[in-house]
Amino acid sequence: MYIIYPVVCRYDLKKDDDFLLGNQVKIFDCTSYIYEKLSPYFDFEKVNTKEEANFLFIEDKDLEEEEYKLEINKEKITIYYKKYSGMVYASTTLVQIMTQVKDGKIEGLCIRDCPEVKIRGYMQDISRNKVLTKNSIFKILDLMEMVKMNHFELYVEGFSIELKSFKEYLTNNGYIKIKEYKEIEKYAKKKAIDLVPNCNGFGHMAKFLALDEFKNLAECPGGSFMWGWHRDPNTLDPSNEGSIDLVKKIYKDLLPHSKSKYFHMNFDEPFELGRGNSLELVKEKGLGVVYVDFLLKAYEEVKKYKKIPLIWTDVLNHHPELFDKLPKDMLYIDWGYDAPHRFDKNIEALVKIGGKVLAAPGTASWCSFLGRSQDAILNIDAAVDAILKHKGEGVLLTDWGDFGHLQFPVISLMMIVYTGLKTWRKQEGSYFKLIDFSNKYIWKDKDKNFAQTLLDLGYYYRYLPYNSNCTSLFLTFIHSVNAVGKAGRKDDEIGYFIEKVKYHLMSEKTYSNLNAFFDIKSKEIKYANIGCEDSELLKKELLQSIKELKLIMKLNISFNENVENKVKIKLLDECYKNCKTLVKDHKKLWIKRAKVGGYQNTEDILNSFIKFVGLALEHFKKRG
Repeated sequence: MYIIYPVVCRYDLKKDDDFLLGNQVKIFDCTSYIYEKLSPYFDFEKVNTKEEANFLFIEDKDLEEEEYKLEINKEKITIYYKKYSGMVYASTTLVQIMTQVKDGKIEGLCIRDCPEVKIRGYMQDISRNKVLTKNSIFKILDLMEMVKMNHFELYVEGFSIELKSFKEYLTNNGYIKIKEYKEIEKYAKKKAIDLVPNCNGFGHMAKFLALDEFKNLAECPGGSFMWGWHRDPNTLDPSNEGSIDLVKKIYKDLLPHSKSKYFHMNFDEPFELGRGNSLELVKEKGLGVVYVDFLLKAYEEVKKYKKIPLIWTDVLNHHPELFDKLPKDMLYIDWGYDAPHRFDKNIEALVKIGGKVLAAPGTASWCSFLGRSQDAILNIDAAVDAILKHKGEGVLLTDWGDFGHLQFPVISLMMIVYTGLKTWRKQEGSYFKLIDFSNKYIWKDKDKNFAQTLLDLGYYYRYLPYNSNCTSLFLTFIHSVNAVGKAGRKDDEIGYFIEKVKYHLMSEKTYSNLNAFFDIKSKEIKYANIGCEDSELLKKELLQSIKELKLIMKLNISFNENVENKVKIKLLDECYKNCKTLVKDHKKLWIKRAKVGGYQNTEDILNSFIKFVGLALEHFKKRG
C-alpha cells in the first residue's frame, strides 16, 4: 500500500490486479499540463479514442466539486473527475504513487478522494520591502500543488504591484509588473490554484499618505503614538471624499487584470479611525457605523468588476450588530497568529449571523528570524478545527514581513505544507506526516533529518520569555533600531533601549544554552544530506539567520547587570566587528529570491541596529 499525502479519503487495494509498466502507455483526453506532469513516469503515446487507450480521463458529473477517483487495474489506469481541479489532484496522487513503484508494476487500487475544507489558501506579503521574484513565486505554487491547495494571494499595500495611475511612485525592480502578475496567474491556474487579487484600502495606507499628493487624506495627518513609538499616518479619513476616490483608482488599475471571482479588500486595522479628522463623525454615528459606511462605498466599486469581496473581521468582531447592513456575498476572515487565538468562538459567532467565514492563522515566521514552530502549528490546528466544526468556507495561511521582512522564505515552507495536509484531511499525527512528507518531497533528504532540524530552529524561543507574535530576541533587535530612530529619546538612546528590554534580558545561563543550541543546529545544517535543487542556498539562508540571532544575543546579554563590564565590552566589540558583513551577506541572499528594489528600507533597519551596537560599545567603554 502506497503512502500518499495529503491522506486520501478512501483507498481500496485490488489483489493480483497490477498494472505493468513495461509496455507503452496509451493516453486519451489529457490536457497538455497533465501530460507534462505525468510523462516523466510513463512512456506515453497519445491516442484518439477511448477504445485504443489504457490511460483515460473521464468526466463524472456525479462527483463532488473537487473530488476525483483513481482506478488502477491490469488493463488500464482511469482518472474520473468533475472539474479540472480533480484531474490535477488525481495526477498529484499518481505522481506520489509512481515515486514508490517497484518491480515495474503499479498495485491495483481504487482511490476516491476529496478535500474536507473548501478554500485552502496561502497569502504571501510582498509589501514590506520583500517582493519575491516571479520564479520564487512559481516555487511556492509548485509546493502548494503538491499538497492540493487551491487559493493564493500576494498581499499588497502601497506600491508593490504595478498600478498605472501611480507609476511615478514605483521603485525600480521593487514591484510585481502586471505582465508578471498575469504570468503568475496563468501558472497558478494550470495547477488548479486561484490567484486572488489583494490590496488594502483603509488602514495600512501609510505609503500613500506619506506622499504630498495624498497626505490630506490622512485621518491623523500628524501620525499617532502607538506601541511605544510614533507612527506615521496610516489610515484614510472616511469623511473625506478624496479617500474613496483614491480607492476607486487603485481598484481600476488592479482588478481588470484578474480572472479570479474573488478580491481581498483587507480593510483591517484602521487604528487611527475616530482619532483625527473623523472624530466628530464617529461621535455622531459610532465607530462601527462609520467603518461599515466606508466599507460599503468600496464594496460598490468591487462589484463593478464582478468580484466577491473578502475582508478581515478585526473591526466587525466588535460590532456584530452591523452585519445586517453588509451584503450577503462577502467572505469574512477571522485572523489571529498566536496559539491561543480564539478561532472557535469568533467563527461560531460569525457563522451564527449568516457569515461565510475563513480562518487565517499565520506561519509565525515574521518577528523571529527562524519562526515559532509550536505557535504556528497550534495556530493552524485551531483554525482548521474551527472551520470544520462550524462548517466555514476555508483557511487562509498568512505570511507577513513586519519590520523589514528579515526572515527568508524557507522559514515558511513547512507551515504551507502543514496547512495543505490539514485542510485536505484532518488526521491525528499530522505533525509526523509533515516531517515525512517534507523530507521526501521538499528537502529530498536521504537521512530524513532536515525537516526536524528546521522545525527545531523554530523552537529557539523556548529559551526566552514568551512574547505574543514576536520573540524576545526580535524585540531586542527592533528596540535597538527604534532607539536610534524616531522612537528613541534624543541623546538618550541607551536609556530608551534599557527601558524597553529590561524584561527581555537573558541570563548568562540562558545565553550559554542558546549558543550551544545554535551551534548544534548549525552543524546539522552544514552536514545535511539534502538533494533539493537549491540546497546550498537554503543552508546559507538558515546559517545567516542563526548568525544574526547570535549578534542580537550578544547585544542582549551585554545589558544584563550581572555581567562584568569588561565582558560586555568584549561581546559588543565582537558583535560590532561581525556586523560589518551583516548587510552585505543579507543582501547577497535576499536577491537570490526577491527583487532588490525593496531592499534599501531593510538595509536601513540593519544599519540602525549596527549603529546602536556601536553606541552601546561606546557606552560601556566610558563606564570602564
